Amino acid sequence: LPPHPFMKGRYERLPRTSEIVALVIKGDHFVPLAELPVVTTSTEPARRTSTSPRKSDSFAPLGLTDLHFSGPAKFNFQLPDGSSRLRSTITRPQRSRKWSNPILRISAGDQLLWEQEIESTHLVDIPIPPVTESLTMEIVCGMHGPVHCGITLNDPLIMKE
Repeated sequence: LPPHPFMKGRYERLPRTSEIVALVIKGDHFVPLAELPVVTTSTEPARRTSTSPRKSDSFAPLGLTDLHFSGPAKFNFQLPDGSSRLRSTITRPQRSRKWSNPILRISAGDQLLWEQEIESTHLVDIPIPPVTESLTMEIVCGMHGPVHCGITLNDPLIMKE
């Protein structure tokens, strides 16, 4: 989002959601990923159970909050009509950085949209094909298995046309 006219001067970065005091938004142009229905579609035998993505702040304004994922697992999000992009920053939890890096795959149906080994911070701005009903995120663990096999999506948004 561009800076509001009240933001005078030069800024090194735009504020994070935790620093925002007020917003003027067009609410029909985006949906926080944390507010979409999710189904854990599958897990590997190494992890007997896998919870849905965990929200950092269940009471965040507009539902815009970080999502923490544990793997190995696939998570299927039901998308609203008109979804066009996924935007977020992907990081690894501090405690997991000494372990091997998980791989994140993001797909729409059978079409792979993005795949990356998550070593550090990654900016994500992925176009979603038209008429896509669901978005699948698959976390594949590194060579040490499911020990600290997780990622965090910071303030993930689904943009709508």
